[in-house]
Amino acid sequence: MKLKVYSPDAKTSHEQEFGLPVFEGNKGVQALKQVIVAIRANQRLGTHSTKRRGEVRGGGKKPWNQKGSGRARAGSIRSPLWPGGGVVFGPKPRDYTQKINGKVKSLAFSRALFERAVAGEIEVIEAWQVAPAKTKVISELLTRIAPRANCSSSMRRSPSRSCAPPAI
Repeated sequence: MKLKVYSPDAKTSHEQEFGLPVFEGNKGVQALKQVIVAIRANQRLGTHSTKRRGEVRGGGKKPWNQKGSGRARAGSIRSPLWPGGGVVFGPKPRDYTQKINGKVKSLAFSRALFERAVAGEIEVIEAWQVAPAKTKVISELLTRIAPRANCSSSMRRSPSRSCAPPAI
């Protein structure tokens, strides 16, 4: 797959062939979905909680006699049927983490890279040599490469930029 390669000062460019994986049809799409869902699930804290009838304060005494009062039988004022009572099937803290196998992660990353390359959203810089890591210098460099691209690190204050870190 051919990608555009820029010089370190981003003034000249040429096309170069890269050995990116090529996918046909839907291969890797399910893996990509699975990894995205796992990442989002792993970010969940799972600290939500409600009190069940045994955890609500009070309600140790039977409110009235079982028989003779004419009222429905009741054992506790903290029953889920009563106001101020416990919650029946409320949430309890739990772990949402999902494990993803290494080969599935690799397939998903390759598929995502392929999708970006096909859409023309990947630019390559020969060598990342920016002497002062200043926002102005990097912004000028990126404006020459891709006027609408995004980049982080020293560009974190610039809301219109973000980019992936350089590959090692």
